[in-house]
Amino acid sequence: MVDSLVFVAKHKYDAAISLAEEFYLAKISLLYDSLRTYLEVVALAEGYKVLNHECYRSFIEEILHEQQRAKEFNDMRKVRNAINYYGHQVEEADEVQHKLISLISLVKTLF
Repeated sequence: MVDSLVFVAKHKYDAAISLAEEFYLAKISLLYDSLRTYLEVVALAEGYKVLNHECYRSFIEEILHEQQRAKEFNDMRKVRNAINYYGHQVEEADEVQHKLISLISLVKTLF
C-alpha cells in the first residue's frame, strides 16, 4: 500500500510541476493532494489511519511535533478548499506553491 501511495503522490507532484504557470489553480490542488498523500504514507508508517484532512494538522502537530508545519499545512488546506469548493482565486499563487513544495520536501524526509 505504501509503495502505491508514494507512486500516486509522485505522479501528482510531477504533473503539478509540469503544468504551465497559467494553470496555477490546478498546480496548487495537485501539490496539496501530493502532500496529503505523502502524509498518509508517514501516518501509516507510524501506525495511524487519518480519516480526514483536518486531522492531518493534529497528526503533524501532536505526533510529528511540528507545530509550525501543522499551521502551514492547515493554511494550505484552506487554500485548496477555497479553490476546489468555492472557486476562489489565489492572489499569491507562487508563494502557496513554494510552501507546498517545501512541505512536501519535509514530509518526504520522514519515510
